[in-house]
Amino acid sequence: MHAQRKIMMKAGRALVATVLVAGLVASCSESEDRKRNTAFTTLPDGVGTDSTVPATPTDSTLPGETSTTVASSDSTIPPTTGEYAVGDTGPGGGVVFFIDAESAFPDFDYLEAAPANWNGADGDPSVAWCSNMTTKISASKNAIGAGAENSSAASTCTNSAAAKASAYTGAGKSDWFLPSKDELKLLSNNLADNSLAGLSGGVYWSSTSSSDTRAWAELMSDGTQGTNFRTSSFLIRPVRAFK
Repeated sequence: MHAQRKIMMKAGRALVATVLVAGLVASCSESEDRKRNTAFTTLPDGVGTDSTVPATPTDSTLPGETSTTVASSDSTIPPTTGEYAVGDTGPGGGVVFFIDAESAFPDFDYLEAAPANWNGADGDPSVAWCSNMTTKISASKNAIGAGAENSSAASTCTNSAAAKASAYTGAGKSDWFLPSKDELKLLSNNLADNSLAGLSGGVYWSSTSSSDTRAWAELMSDGTQGTNFRTSSFLIRPVRAFK
């Protein structure tokens, strides 16, 4: 039985961001703290999830895109169920960052992120989401629970972010994957904002594509999510689901 850990969350409003031309995926209009919740499984009602702002096109041949952040609820203490609490070491040697307290997912009860040293002393590697623009990839699911499916599809692009995440075999586990857009938001909300798992403040790829040439990523320092060309190199952190 692992020790139960209470992590006080921080309050604020959800952010809406635009995609930038340079390396960062999006810009943040405010720097105030945001609310946190360990176990949101869907976007809460009435939070304006369709609210977007026009993005700056980064290529004259491609349309601009919009971006939003995943909203969080008013819960201030992470729920715990069964054996693990957020921040505990999972069976894969990583850090637990999601508990399915509402039993919404039949195939798993927890998500854990690979430990800070998963890639050795060099920290999280910087990898292209896909090294070319021509490979057709169907990996557009955003939801919690979609990361493994996205990663399987995206791994058809060799030397990709998803392929590298899926190749990790920490603690003898072979089911690691690159988190989906909403799983990446949980990673930020519950680990990065609480200084757990040694996450950098830089930009991390999700496994969710947004078009044939772009994919979703997140700036961990402020939680902003946005899209960028999939040939761009950003940081990655494998995750896995377990019961």
